[in-house]
Amino acid sequence: MSKVSEFNGQWQKFLTIVESDLQREIQSKRQFDEAAVDMIVRREVAKWSISSHYNGAWLRSLKEQYPGLGEEFESILQEVRLTQPIAYTRSSPAPYAGMVFGAVLVVYPVVRWGLGGSTLWQIGGGLAAATATVPVARNMWASQQQKAVDTCIQQVRDVLDKFGSRLRNIAAQVDKLQEEQSISQD
Repeated sequence: MSKVSEFNGQWQKFLTIVESDLQREIQSKRQFDEAAVDMIVRREVAKWSISSHYNGAWLRSLKEQYPGLGEEFESILQEVRLTQPIAYTRSSPAPYAGMVFGAVLVVYPVVRWGLGGSTLWQIGGGLAAATATVPVARNMWASQQQKAVDTCIQQVRDVLDKFGSRLRNIAAQVDKLQEEQSISQD
């Protein structure tokens, strides 16, 4: 297996862990905290220094075979962090609450003047309108919140992908060196 494909598998696991931890962090605190994201990223990067961890074992092997490239790889890992501010905008529930209120306001006059309903019918119609629109409004709001989280995670991923590309280039150099060595031995 090539070093690039090995690295790609490890980097994908790294990104998946960072993304899932970030998702949990945002869900639990209901906000985006760049310091917490940086801590998550640093914690996962630190695993490349633990020789018993599969990332650390891979890096140790790289440093044993190609010390210069291994040191360069490790140097880039030390640089991995958020290099730009991440925009996270939570949506307000106000427009969705307004949607429910609007539905009640539409139903009320229809029941009162259009159908000539009593006060009980007016209250019932308002409750029915609210009952029908609350789940819709809640789902729309949740969808907007998830979209904000996804956008935030994509921004983090874009920053990390720049580092991943640099690291992948080192793995590609190793593959090229191994290929040249294999040709020279034949």
